[in-house]
Amino acid sequence: VLGSVIEKFGPVKTDCMLLSFGALVVAISAFIQNGPQLIAARFFVSCLGSTFVVNQFWNSIMFNSKIVGTVNGTAGGWGNLGGGLTQVLMPAIYR
Repeated sequence: VLGSVIEKFGPVKTDCMLLSFGALVVAISAFIQNGPQLIAARFFVSCLGSTFVVNQFWNSIMFNSKIVGTVNGTAGGWGNLGGGLTQVLMPAIYR
């Protein structure tokens, strides 16, 4: 589904739409008062993972075909590193 959206609107507009949606969800999550609301907020925040697809597409059209594999691997690797460090550091910070 996201591929069709990227093809229709382009990666820049698609990424902006996804991140704007995510900002709205995060702002609304300040008003969570029970478990089901938390589950719903987590579900919609998880949709932001699709920005990875947009960025991989964007990298593929921005860089030369000789280096696009390295670029996509590097971009994906940095994203995974950030997620991994967050999983390690956040529990340590909040103890």
